[in-house]
Amino acid sequence: MEEMPFHNSGQTAVSECRGPVVTVVIKRPELCNAANKEAAKCLLEELRAF
Repeated sequence: MEEMPFHNSGQTAVSECRGPVVTVVIKRPELCNAANKEAAKCLLEELRAF
């Protein structure tokens, strides 16, 4: 599996694929990365991209 750069579906989450590992990062530091409906939607989009 090839390495993919960070994928950004929006401002809330980014993801990166390195071999068999996918890392998804929530980008909401002002709210301690707490999840809400928008964050959950972005996380789902990021996971579906892989």
